[in-house]
Amino acid sequence: MKKRLLTIAAVSAVTLTSVAASPSKLSLDARQAIDELNYRALKGEMTAYSEADASPVGVTFKLKPGVLADDLNVRGLNVVTTIGRIVVADIPLTRLDELASLDEVVSVELSQESQPDLLFARMGGTTAVSKVHTDPLGELGRVYLGAGTVVGLMDSGLDPNHINFRTGPNYSETRVKKILRFADSSTTPAEELTTPEDIMAFTTEAEGKNHGTHVLGIMAGGYSGPGKWHDYDFGTPDSLQTEEMGSSTKTNYPDLNASGNKPIPYYGMAPRAEIVVGCGPLYANAQLVTAQKTIEYAKSVGKPCVVNYSLGSQMGPKDGSGTFAEAMAELGQKAIICWSASNDGEKNAYLSQILKAKPSFKTTVMPLKDGGADGKFEFWAIDEKPLKVRFFVYDFDEYDEYDLKTIDGATNGTVVLTSDMIADADMKSIFSGSVKVTSAVMSQNNRFQVYVTLSKDFKMKAMSSGITPRLAVEVTGYAGQRVDANATSDILAFSNAGDTDFVNGSNIMCINNSATIHNNFAVGSYVPRDRQIRVKADGTAGSRFYAGWEMPLDIAESSGFATLIDGRKLPHTAAPGTDIVSSNSRYIPDPTDQMNAFVDFGGQRYYWRMMSGTSMSCPAFSGICALWLEADPTLSFSDINKVLKKTCYKDKWVDARPERFGAGKVNAYEGMKYVLANKTDGISVAEIDNDKILVSRIADNTFEVTVGMGETFTVSLVSLSGTTVASATGTDSVALDASDVNKGIYVLTVNSGKVHHAVKVVVR
Repeated sequence: MKKRLLTIAAVSAVTLTSVAASPSKLSLDARQAIDELNYRALKGEMTAYSEADASPVGVTFKLKPGVLADDLNVRGLNVVTTIGRIVVADIPLTRLDELASLDEVVSVELSQESQPDLLFARMGGTTAVSKVHTDPLGELGRVYLGAGTVVGLMDSGLDPNHINFRTGPNYSETRVKKILRFADSSTTPAEELTTPEDIMAFTTEAEGKNHGTHVLGIMAGGYSGPGKWHDYDFGTPDSLQTEEMGSSTKTNYPDLNASGNKPIPYYGMAPRAEIVVGCGPLYANAQLVTAQKTIEYAKSVGKPCVVNYSLGSQMGPKDGSGTFAEAMAELGQKAIICWSASNDGEKNAYLSQILKAKPSFKTTVMPLKDGGADGKFEFWAIDEKPLKVRFFVYDFDEYDEYDLKTIDGATNGTVVLTSDMIADADMKSIFSGSVKVTSAVMSQNNRFQVYVTLSKDFKMKAMSSGITPRLAVEVTGYAGQRVDANATSDILAFSNAGDTDFVNGSNIMCINNSATIHNNFAVGSYVPRDRQIRVKADGTAGSRFYAGWEMPLDIAESSGFATLIDGRKLPHTAAPGTDIVSSNSRYIPDPTDQMNAFVDFGGQRYYWRMMSGTSMSCPAFSGICALWLEADPTLSFSDINKVLKKTCYKDKWVDARPERFGAGKVNAYEGMKYVLANKTDGISVAEIDNDKILVSRIADNTFEVTVGMGETFTVSLVSLSGTTVASATGTDSVALDASDVNKGIYVLTVNSGKVHHAVKVVVR
């Protein structure tokens, strides 16, 4: 049937114009939040502003060089911390425009809530972690278990007193050194627990969740005592399955633990690491505060650290820009920070188009759930050149297009589209709810963005033919311009609706936005196994679980990946993430459901279960990084990236899809051998840190520390186990003689009433 285009009605869109600074300073989700507040007030909701004043929102904003947060005078602004030029704060929504209008402020973002990268430990494929834990060939010179390192995470559903995180006689001591519990969207922790007594008294921040307990167990779980469990053995010491299955119908799998009394094999990658826990709602500001406080704790005890984020967001520029990304990139110079790559590898919620001679494309937005959309989607141009976006309703039965509104360039505030804007009388109520559109060139990256929100009550209605039409867009730019699009993937997808004139969504840019941050790692997931035995409450073997839809040793189809506009290809590497057994929170409604192992100890029952996703592969890699840092605490992001490129395992699966695996499958053992062979020689020339402390090696094993300012301070040399082996005190400048100290890596600490500093050195 010939297509026909129905024209827009003579009814203009509702525009909510803010009394604001340039929209390009504010993230567009912040602009829409402000405009929604103003709209509520215009409708007569007189309490809107007072409610907003009483409930501050989390923000990050960037200052111009030389400006301090204390220089700003904005009522209600509560600065929690600063990271370089990025300020992490809470502020009433009513004051956000005022903040953005200041000349001293470069850009402002709302603290958005992330989601766990979960589909539904030390085990898996080619990681060879067991060889690092045991050094069976003596090639490493000793075993490595993560001792002398700190691991941190921000997650939800934490049971930090699970036996997996305890140590000492009768597991009476905790390895958790700090708990940060966040509430709502607040940037300041509601609780910050630091004493063993307070930590041991903590239960959980979310009784119905389990994700964080499982993630932490993979990274740093340490229980390997006897327990009730059953599993299959394919003969390799490192994994409970690494072989490719020749037949999915094989049934004669031997039971590893028929008697039910062998040690539980599901401990983590770094079972002796110290732990810092951030838990609660997964807002961006809480993620930043958790990372910073983990780094501060690690520095206070003179140890390197790794911070794990098995969470993320589908929305964003995916170029490593923005205030949150800049702050996390700066923290990535002080710690190893790892992100899950996303579980959107099978979703059609993304587009990446290079515009051709006809510089436009059309697509439809397909809701994935009934009962309303409540989703978001966005378009990012590669540059500052504005896009023209035509919104219309598409009847893909009759191939008819019913125009709503064309947004040409930047909007002045938020444009609200409703179905009564359609010219055709029969279509004026074809959908309920509204479509909110905001667009601008963003100061964070000088790229043009179009940001679209569907209201909670947005829903398309079926036509007389029984076909439900779709919201559609036509995006126009210039020939050669690249346009990337994202949608909230659990709610929306892009689709061609069976029309070749439209484009389908794809997975081509399905990487987690946070995983694109510079100096941070993105971790993909592959399949180490495809079958398990569950355990019953009496300890006997339960049902067999067979996940036969994916081939062991191949990439998990859900694992995210992308080629960014700056040419970076992500993820950096892949680790085991499918069917991983790890600790289970005791505080979920039925912890015995789908249980894979348990142990009764001290009047408590502790549980393990299976989960899958890049949420599981990310802490596997994070824990391996902790092992490498135990061997060489000086390792940086670039150092570990080099280790990956030199030592990752490559097989036919990696060769077939290198874009999904990055450097390949992480290999802890080969990586450890490379780290040990290329350990830093420590400080050989003078260096000055941000606190203006001068540290230099003035003789073979004599270190000189200069603070100046008439300051009296103590210099200590601390082993990685926390023992002080040498110290000296003086004023202005202190020389510390370490000639009688055993060779190895130590932490040189500088402490006074005003100065606190730590740097890794090598005694040789």
